[in-house]
Amino acid sequence: MAAGVLTYNLEDSLTAVALLVSTNESEQFADFMTLCFDVKFTDDCEELIVKDITDYTDVITANLTMTATVTKKQCNSLDIVVVAATPFTPGSTVMFGEADGISGDGEYCVTINSSYVVSLVTYTNETEICKTLNCCASKITTLINSIKCKMAQVGCRIKMNLNMGKKVTNFQTQLYQLVLMLNLLENCCVGCEDYESILCAFNGLKNVNC
Repeated sequence: MAAGVLTYNLEDSLTAVALLVSTNESEQFADFMTLCFDVKFTDDCEELIVKDITDYTDVITANLTMTATVTKKQCNSLDIVVVAATPFTPGSTVMFGEADGISGDGEYCVTINSSYVVSLVTYTNETEICKTLNCCASKITTLINSIKCKMAQVGCRIKMNLNMGKKVTNFQTQLYQLVLMLNLLENCCVGCEDYESILCAFNGLKNVNC
């Protein structure tokens, strides 16, 4: 390079600017707004409601584009299924129903991908909110309490029989079955179908007097 001559590489400069924008996209998006969403299921468990409660004061919503995608992970499965995807208007409420794939217990995650354009620069953001649908939660709690009560009765009967020198094999087997049921309900992801199966097995156990 000749003395006193400054070279300027336009391609390198544009690359540096692009890298800067890409690196700071998520941070700069937060400088413009903080997205807030209320996600919940309806009382009948048939629809998932996604409500945008963001304060858009000083935000040009015409420059904001959002898409809501719902995925589902079923109980006792690692598979994640895309349920539905739809454009999302700022400040609006979107409802996903059975026709969109909202059916059965599991973990439903709503991912809102947002793009905001300012002075020809696009800033992006991704927000994910997950909700677990378990329409039998209250029934499962009741069954857990019933199982614990029956375990206490069986344990009492085992103790009585041991004191009288009687056999306890049948009662020990029943106690083992109750322990398995309780473990499933308390430590596993149990949906309504699983609940019905466990309830049927529990009701099939003989009554124990103590």
